[in-house]
Amino acid sequence: MRLARILSGADDATDAPASRLRKHRLLLAGVAALLLILAAVLAAALLPRGDGTAPASSTSPNDASSLELLFEPSPIRSRFVPALRLQPPYVARDAVSVDAGDGPQAVRLAFVDGLVWGAICQDREGLLFSCGLQARAELANSLGNGPAICQPVFYWRDETRYQCFGASGDLARAQVEAGFAKPDPMGISLYAGTASRAAVEARGAWNGGWTIREVR
Repeated sequence: MRLARILSGADDATDAPASRLRKHRLLLAGVAALLLILAAVLAAALLPRGDGTAPASSTSPNDASSLELLFEPSPIRSRFVPALRLQPPYVARDAVSVDAGDGPQAVRLAFVDGLVWGAICQDREGLLFSCGLQARAELANSLGNGPAICQPVFYWRDETRYQCFGASGDLARAQVEAGFAKPDPMGISLYAGTASRAAVEARGAWNGGWTIREVR
C-alpha cells in the first residue's frame, strides 16, 4: 500500500507540470488568435476601398467645384493631381484631345488612341474623306456646351491622361463608338466590344477598314 501511494504521488507530481504546460499552450493559442483578428480588423480599416474609377451613370458634371478631387486616387502621386472640371468653350485638337476654356494645355483622353486632326481616310468605295475633321467635330458634339468632369489616369513615363465624362457620358467611349478612336492597351478591357461593333458597322474611319491615306 505504501508503495502504491508513493507511486501515485510520483504520477501526480509528473502530471502537474504537464497539465500546466497544456494550459500555457492553450493560453498562447488564444492570444495568437486574438492578435490575428485584430490585425485583420486594422487591415480592413486602413486599406482603400473601391477601384478608383468613376461610374459614368452616377456622376454629374455639376456635382463638383473647379479643381476639386472627386475620385479616390489609386497611385500615390494622384493625391497631388486633382480631377478637372472643364468648361466651354471647347476646341477639339484631334479625336482624343481638347482645349477647354482658359486652360493652359489640352486634355488628352485616357484609354484610347485616335485620328490626328488632318487625317484623310479612304472609304469602302475608294473615295477620300476628312476623317480627322469629322473626329474633331464628333468630340465637340459630345462635349456640347456643358461642363465635363475628368479623372486623372497615370500612364508610363509620368504622362497623365484623363477619363472624361460629359452630359452624354464617357467621351472616350463615344469616340470609339463613332469609329474615330481605338482602345489603347490600357483600354482594351473597357472598349474592345464597342470598337468591334463600330468596325462591323463601318462607322467613322472603319468605313474603309481604318485606311488613312494622308495627313494634311
